[in-house]
Amino acid sequence: QSKDEILALYLNNIYLGAGATGMPAAARVYFDKGVSELSLAEGALLAGLIASPSALNPLGNLEGALDRTGVVLNAMLASGYLSEDELLEAQLHSAQLRPRRPDLGRGSRPDPAHARPPPPPPGAWPRHHPANSRAPARRG
Repeated sequence: QSKDEILALYLNNIYLGAGATGMPAAARVYFDKGVSELSLAEGALLAGLIASPSALNPLGNLEGALDRTGVVLNAMLASGYLSEDELLEAQLHSAQLRPRRPDLGRGSRPDPAHARPPPPPPGAWPRHHPANSRAPARRG
């Protein structure tokens, strides 16, 4: 695989908070847009989430997410990917959140670390619960 393919695979599968896995899902969850419709500031906000998606989730920590967006934009400036004018434009038109619940059929899946198994059916506990599959049978 090429470097671009590996990067695309990574960006389409990384968890970015709020139930969004992958950049396309995060663009929908946070901005209700497709990736190609994102502004520079919105794209920088999503890129900033990679460092700590839960702590920087803009739905719960907008200030932290915007601070991190500034770090990303300044890094882009320092690396020559942005001009001073583009940086100022991005700062003036900061990311405008339009939160939306993820559509699990459109590229987002819940974070496996936060997934919970379904509860056992009524009357099944404890006899049929997987946690007790090795438990000795009750007598009496």
